[in-house]
Amino acid sequence: MEHNSERYPNVLLVAGTGRNCGKTTFVTTVCSWFQGDLKPVCIKISNHFHEQVGSLCLVENSDFRIFEETQVSSQKDSARMLEAGAIRSFFIEADREYVYKAFKQLVEFIPGNVPIICESGNLRNYLIPAVFVMLHTNGTEPKPAAVELFPLADKVLVSEAGNLQIPENFVSFNNETWKINL
Repeated sequence: MEHNSERYPNVLLVAGTGRNCGKTTFVTTVCSWFQGDLKPVCIKISNHFHEQVGSLCLVENSDFRIFEETQVSSQKDSARMLEAGAIRSFFIEADREYVYKAFKQLVEFIPGNVPIICESGNLRNYLIPAVFVMLHTNGTEPKPAAVELFPLADKVLVSEAGNLQIPENFVSFNNETWKINL
């Protein structure tokens, strides 16, 4: 797949090689590191469409849907992100070919200097984030789409049986961009 070269210095992109590898745990952990007035916006992107309860539908068309999470007391990943400290949390549902179009529409409503933490592998096919982290559970077979993304990752974190250990302050947001601190 051809990769777009549009850069997003305020985006930390997180992807995994399969289910239950710690993507949302990573996002919520990084959210919890923010103190003071500067809080991240979190975005979860899925190519699976679900019934959305407790979310505000911002955009719905034949290509994608964008929701803003409105409830903290839920087991949904987007609610967990709010609970962890995100100032706002969004959920995008889009088929793979419309992910970037949906993302571009959503970021028009987010100030450019705000840190964004986005959970999506497919989005890396369309943009260059400041930092791209891949998560993998040792002993599992990566999805074919994830294998293609390994060479693009700034860092791959490997967990044992889904027990992801994230180094304290592994990433930080300074001067309107993300960086890896290790």
